[in-house]
Amino acid sequence: MISPNGKMEPLHYVIDYPDRYEILIDVPLADESTLTIGLYKRVLKVRVKLRERLVIEEHEVREYVKRIIVPEDAEEEYEVEVVKTEGPIIVVTFPKIGRP
Repeated sequence: MISPNGKMEPLHYVIDYPDRYEILIDVPLADESTLTIGLYKRVLKVRVKLRERLVIEEHEVREYVKRIIVPEDAEEEYEVEVVKTEGPIIVVTFPKIGRP
């Protein structure tokens, strides 16, 4: 969905491992230097601007914005990695509470 102010919600996946959660966020054409990530009350917020103009169904996209509720058994500390593929993928890793 694209908002009237040019923001789009990117696709994401949550992978549940025995000791951690990995959240993968697909952000094609993202300008990694504009990436901001924050966590407040178990809601992860990710924002990143696009490095070039993207038009989808007559709507211009300028920025990705995603809010994801973090599972209750995840620590509040997290690590971020940007994996460069055809379009960057942001990987946010949360260890599980009481992990083995």
